[in-house]
Amino acid sequence: MKRYLNLSRLSAFSLLLLLSSCLLSSCEELWVENYYVNITGRWYVRNVYLRVGDCPYYTNDRFQFNSNGTFQVIGSNGFYESGYWDVEDNVIYMDFNGDGLSDIEAYINQGTNYRMELDVRDYSYDSRYTLVLVR
Repeated sequence: MKRYLNLSRLSAFSLLLLLSSCLLSSCEELWVENYYVNITGRWYVRNVYLRVGDCPYYTNDRFQFNSNGTFQVIGSNGFYESGYWDVEDNVIYMDFNGDGLSDIEAYINQGTNYRMELDVRDYSYDSRYTLVLVR
């Protein structure tokens, strides 16, 4: 009986280890192996790659993500936008008019604290493009 309890306890422990390793690991590639990229601060557009539709951003436009959840975009020819941002599961959500709906969803394909590649779905312009941002 004692041997059976030890074997049962060992099996339960092994099952717990197996489940926790499955839950704590993922097949999905996260940016920089789960390293948190702090997007707050000033970013500049390095490259723009159009896929579908138009893109309002150009090289050297500046994105400012503030820690209070607001952002500003200052671009060429007096272009200016502002609104609210949030990030969840490698996606930056941007709301320009404060209605609580995302006007832009930008998936972070690659990211470090100095460079981000964003796959952007822009609902305002009904377009798709890729932005490379650098600090």
